[in-house]
Amino acid sequence: KQVEAKITDDERIFEARQWFDKGYQHSLNNEHDSAIEVYTKAIALDPNNVKAYNNRGNAYGKKGQYDRAIEDYNKAIALNPNLAFAYGNRGVAYAGKGQYDRAIEDYNKAIEINPNNADAYHNRGGAYYGKGQYDRAIEDHNKAIAIDPNGADAYTKRGASYFLLGNMGRAISDFQKACDMGNEDACKALQTVLENR
Repeated sequence: KQVEAKITDDERIFEARQWFDKGYQHSLNNEHDSAIEVYTKAIALDPNNVKAYNNRGNAYGKKGQYDRAIEDYNKAIALNPNLAFAYGNRGVAYAGKGQYDRAIEDYNKAIEINPNNADAYHNRGGAYYGKGQYDRAIEDHNKAIAIDPNGADAYTKRGASYFLLGNMGRAISDFQKACDMGNEDACKALQTVLENR
């Protein structure tokens, strides 16, 4: 009769960490299916691995599988309700589904947990933009830029809000700033605005 050695909790958590690291590399390479597969292995070994749930949710989100992403963010939040990034990521998934009010609720929670979370302000601004509330979008992008003045996306989105409000001077200024930072969308928007003035 063969006797198998029992894997200790420490060994299981160590192995889960190795799978997590592999998943992270797949995520960096935009290999979302591989990342999901590997994060799933990490979760099987360590069902309390909050970051694995979060990152698998990110991979599902990148594939447009927002419901599955939300399930993973829910699990991460259930394990640790003080994770600003999990609320922010779930907000992105809700926004991807066009559920801007739910997204805004999650961004509010992320900001409550971490008031210096530039991404949460930027993303909440995007949700307000999606709702057509351009003044509120500008307010949030202003806050994101105050926290992270190198966030080209915030300048791009703020420029788009200014454009839709008819403030071409500020739109051009924001698009130019973001374009100078290497944001291709801003460069295209700037070119379009300048050609149609």
